[in-house]
Amino acid sequence: MATPMLLYGRKHQTGLNWITAIAMTGFHVGAVAALFYMDAGAMLAAFILYYAGGMLGIGMGYHRLLTHRGYKTPKWVEYFLTFCGTLALEGGPIFWVATHRIHHQKSDREGDPHSPREGTWWAHMGWIIKGQGLHHDAEVLARYVPDLARDPFHVWLSTWHWTSNVIVGLVLLAQVRADRHNQSDLLRPRALTACGQQRHRLPPRLSTKLVRDKEATYVVKRRGEQHQHDEQRINPTVEHIAH
Repeated sequence: MATPMLLYGRKHQTGLNWITAIAMTGFHVGAVAALFYMDAGAMLAAFILYYAGGMLGIGMGYHRLLTHRGYKTPKWVEYFLTFCGTLALEGGPIFWVATHRIHHQKSDREGDPHSPREGTWWAHMGWIIKGQGLHHDAEVLARYVPDLARDPFHVWLSTWHWTSNVIVGLVLLAQVRADRHNQSDLLRPRALTACGQQRHRLPPRLSTKLVRDKEATYVVKRRGEQHQHDEQRINPTVEHIAH
């Protein structure tokens, strides 16, 4: 059975791909919402993921290593860089490498998946959200990536490439929840102290009256102590005279 031909290019990819379009819209809405929850930890996590997904994953892994085989590494390094590439949300290694090899094979000619000759918008986003160019299975793409199609790890990761983002997302969510729990534990004593102070705070008039009462009680008490002291000082003298 002949392998189906891939027909890339603007005129072959028609109709909006709703799955990809909705997912991309959700990512951008989430990115805008994240601006309202930024702190030092979030900025650090964003920088690390940007570096891991974009530079290590796409630049060093998908592009230079897997597509062009521009250098050699131990297998575990190749697999690590490939895993990082999935964090960029650009699909699995077989799809990405096959598409990019086709792009170099037919650059700016008929069949180029994302040629700028077919429009800036098409080269940037149109080819992603229109047609079925992103949804060819590994068997169809295997003719362009025979080296990856023979590797069980790359085949598996091409099918389950989205799991890396789920795992990282759950780890970050757990860390955020832990941080908020720790902050609430630190703030709870302060909140209880503030509530206690507020609970025992009295209206100004009643507070003034209590202060005056305390002052009067103190004066009476001091007078009683003085009277008792005077009596103790006088009594020994009386007893001495009696003797």
